[in-house]
Amino acid sequence: MQRKRGSSKKYTSKGRSRYVATAEEIVARNAGLDNDAPEQSSSEEESDDSPVERGVQPSRVKNLPEESEASDEESDGDSSSSGFEIYNPNRNPRPIEKTGIVELSRREREELKRQSFEKQKMALMAQGKLKSAQEDLARLAEIRKRREAAMAKKLEQLSLKENGS
Repeated sequence: MQRKRGSSKKYTSKGRSRYVATAEEIVARNAGLDNDAPEQSSSEEESDDSPVERGVQPSRVKNLPEESEASDEESDGDSSSSGFEIYNPNRNPRPIEKTGIVELSRREREELKRQSFEKQKMALMAQGKLKSAQEDLARLAEIRKRREAAMAKKLEQLSLKENGS
């Protein structure tokens, strides 16, 4: 048997497939509710366990078409509008308030402090004022002396070879 393309399930792990009614469908459905309201009043008396009161619903239903008509007039050509007024705060970016005082986070303050300490340390090392810098300079001087001695010895051996031949 071949399997159909797409999903044939009505309910998935994500829930039912969503359906948004257009303004015309809402008006038609509400008109049907208004017509059925007098007929259901007798059946309402028989079943009091209904969770929604029928007397409250028609007044709420009557206001909905007026609101949807007003929103339709505002968004004349918007076909993707579902008839509901939606306020999305992310669409209008908030203006950036510039203040004179910039407060840094703890990490930023520690990073700046560490960088300034490193700069001071490098300046003192360049001047030779740190103990470690003095030790480094003494070590470099010793290495320089050894190299000079090795070069002098090498030059002496070369001069002996030239004189000897």
